[in-house]
Amino acid sequence: MTLSKLRGDYGRDDEACLHAAIAESVVLKGLGRENDAKKAFAEADNLFAKSQNNMSTDIAMDMATACIANGDKDKGLDILRGLVMNHHDDKWLVSQVQDVFGSAGLADEGQSIISSAIKEVMELNNKGTQLARAGKLDESITFLEKALESMPDNSTIITNVANVLLMYMKEKGKSDTCLYKVRQHLERLRNLDSGNENYRKLNTAYQAVAAS
Repeated sequence: MTLSKLRGDYGRDDEACLHAAIAESVVLKGLGRENDAKKAFAEADNLFAKSQNNMSTDIAMDMATACIANGDKDKGLDILRGLVMNHHDDKWLVSQVQDVFGSAGLADEGQSIISSAIKEVMELNNKGTQLARAGKLDESITFLEKALESMPDNSTIITNVANVLLMYMKEKGKSDTCLYKVRQHLERLRNLDSGNENYRKLNTAYQAVAAS
């Protein structure tokens, strides 16, 4: 089966089409067909941009690899850094990202990027939770929600902002706006990992506040 036929079979499956375009760019580059490889990479780049990074971690790592191979190193590094920011506590994924750096001949630079990203996430999370412990719930919510803009899949940050929203409602009284935000965060957690223990605990707490 040719790559073009494979892409046609995927139809409207955006992630599958992106995967096929990345694979095509890699194969064509390996065959020395540089111009065709660049066209396939441009298609992959366009699909990835349209996805707003809402793709599986495997696809994101493949895209990062393709970026580096096609001379867009900075974009590739940004994608990998984003993966670490969003999944800093997932040791397996972080090790996979390190492997991508190593395969690209960027092991040392990659380790520095990973360490910096994890440190940044921990500092942001600590500041947000410290504000909450100090009773500055409004500031904590604002700060953690801002942090989520740059790492929307970070389950630790999602969990903490949902917790602070629940704390806020217990202190100030429930509101439709806060209840809606917590529901959104719960949905995101469920989509990321339905078996997440934090999801079950938060959902129970949310139900109690909503019924009060």
